[in-house]
Amino acid sequence: MPPETHTGPRCVSILPARICKKGLEETILMPAKLHTLYATHMATLFHAEELTFYTTKQMSSASPDEDVCSQFKDYTITYNEAKSIINAGFNLVPKASLDLAGQHGINLRISNYYNPNKQTITITKTSTMNQIKAVVTRKNADYLQIHSSGNLMPFQFLTKVMAVCGDFKTPIHLISSSSVNISMAVELSSETFHQMENQLSQFASVSVEKDISVIHIIGQFDQEKENMEVKVIDLLKDIPILMISYGSDNNSVSVVVSKDMGEKAQAILMDNFAGQDFMKRNVAPRFREAYSAMSI
Repeated sequence: MPPETHTGPRCVSILPARICKKGLEETILMPAKLHTLYATHMATLFHAEELTFYTTKQMSSASPDEDVCSQFKDYTITYNEAKSIINAGFNLVPKASLDLAGQHGINLRISNYYNPNKQTITITKTSTMNQIKAVVTRKNADYLQIHSSGNLMPFQFLTKVMAVCGDFKTPIHLISSSSVNISMAVELSSETFHQMENQLSQFASVSVEKDISVIHIIGQFDQEKENMEVKVIDLLKDIPILMISYGSDNNSVSVVVSKDMGEKAQAILMDNFAGQDFMKRNVAPRFREAYSAMSI
């Protein structure tokens, strides 16, 4: 049951459904990953204004079992900002639930079961322009550089590279390209990389740097006025940036740095966007090699 502080005459509590029926009228156990979507559908039926999810996970703790770290400056974010956070790799809520809530204008609250007053993130349609909301970092990714050998037309080169990535079902976290070069932040095993390299080497040279960090700066800002990429580059002027991606939406700027520079880059960004010594005041004792899945 939810904490009593969140119950009232206009509050409906929805417990996780243990069983459901398939299309063939067979009764089965509902997969745990569908509980959130089930609750969101119920909220639409009740024309709810707000839906609160309770989690037992400490949203401000570090977990060595995950590869994504998310730090929040502001606990109120928009649907689009939440999508950017999810796309960056931090599983805030299931994307299907977020889309459904957005369609019906339902605010989503994610609260810690044991400490709901201090650990709650609200997702709403209200927009706060020109403000950074979160920094999401993915570690242990690979930086892949592919350079055309020049024996293909640019459109053929791009098509063939994407076809090879598709054949190996390569998880691509970030990509930037020109007509003859492609840089990617991906997840690859050594065996898969060598297999891909064999195919790509027919028309390109390939290099890889292991264990890089992909950092996403997420918020709501105006591309024409903010020049956010300039601010990021200026802040990280003493850190070699392998790759930067900006302009695909109004919600994120992403950079790739080497593994040994990842923690320093994240600390610089959060200190700037969330106040002086943010990392020291909030997570420095736990910010170590094994950090991850951390939201503040």
